[in-house]
Amino acid sequence: MRLFLLLLANLLLSKIALAQFSKKFEVGSYVLIENRNERQYGQLKLRSEKKLRVKSPEGNAFRLKPNQVHNFRIGSRHYIVAKDFHLSENSHSIDVKAAFVERLDSGQIVLMRYDHFINTGANWLFLYRYPIAVYLLSDPSSSAFNLVYNYFNKSLFREQVRPFLTMSPDLIQMLDKGKITFYNLPSAIHALNNNSPFLPSDAPERKQ
Repeated sequence: MRLFLLLLANLLLSKIALAQFSKKFEVGSYVLIENRNERQYGQLKLRSEKKLRVKSPEGNAFRLKPNQVHNFRIGSRHYIVAKDFHLSENSHSIDVKAAFVERLDSGQIVLMRYDHFINTGANWLFLYRYPIAVYLLSDPSSSAFNLVYNYFNKSLFREQVRPFLTMSPDLIQMLDKGKITFYNLPSAIHALNNNSPFLPSDAPERKQ
């Protein structure tokens, strides 16, 4: 049963990560670090957490890296750059110097999501690619952030999330009852930031 749940969770993460990294260009815009006062428009395609492809209105195609971009939008999705964090997932360890992350919500708490694929070389189920998805939570007044993993041990998940929900006793109560999970955390943070009700059945809001 535990193996089945792990496989099911990985399938969901794989589907979400694949949706994050598009195979087609979409209408979007971007702001470069060297010129933050100007938003530029074109067709954008996010190929990985470190590779953004752009087609300008003039037809020029080029690639942008995280150290060149301040922020960008693809459709209704908003992305920024997160720097200098370390991931530990099972036997994998990753030092991230800079990467594109999706900013899911902001207000009292800023919620971001980092997606990454690891090539395992032996996992036929995911075509040799293992998905890693991590939430990044931060106070808007600070550049530091906490990583939230999809732990099988849910007490570790609650420990990571609790400090960011202390201003809402109702959300803390739902967290303790296991009604706030890794998958509906974006809805909980959205409710907190907008002072609106949170329905435990809410799924993460990921607009495609």
